[in-house]
Amino acid sequence: MTWLVIQLAFLIALSYALGCFIGYFARRALADPESPPGPALQETANAVSAAAVPLAETSVEPSSPEPAQDSNVASEEMAEVAVVQSEEAAASKADTVGSRPKVLKEPLDGKPDNLKIIKGIGPVIEGKLNALGIYHIWQIADWGAEEVAWVENFLYFPGRIEREEWIRQARQITNADS
Repeated sequence: MTWLVIQLAFLIALSYALGCFIGYFARRALADPESPPGPALQETANAVSAAAVPLAETSVEPSSPEPAQDSNVASEEMAEVAVVQSEEAAASKADTVGSRPKVLKEPLDGKPDNLKIIKGIGPVIEGKLNALGIYHIWQIADWGAEEVAWVENFLYFPGRIEREEWIRQARQITNADS
């Protein structure tokens, strides 16, 4: 009886390992090479490529020693540069679909709306929309199909705006405020 239990456990473990192996290769074989990677992977790739410096551009020159910089300040500056460059890359990629929505250089009256009151917009997406120049709910309410396609491509969330009805919510909020 004990031998049967050991054999059964071994066969289950072997089946699991074989299934993982087959699943891995099936996923690789069936993956669409033209489909964009997920948003997290794309942002990581953009940040890495933005931070990479070609070897030809670097040079070592004997000079007087520079004062040491705080490593936290330097890493924050690099992170900001990587974010800006990845947003620019996302915007240029998004330009291939739809049309860019009308944006503002800064919020009207110096105070942006709380875009998070729209279901589906969290702090990260609100930050990306603000960085893009979308600060007010009425801006979202004015979007058409072309602007929706552009923003979805920019955010790497196809179908999300329509599925979560951002425009309908924005119009309800702006009509309630009027």
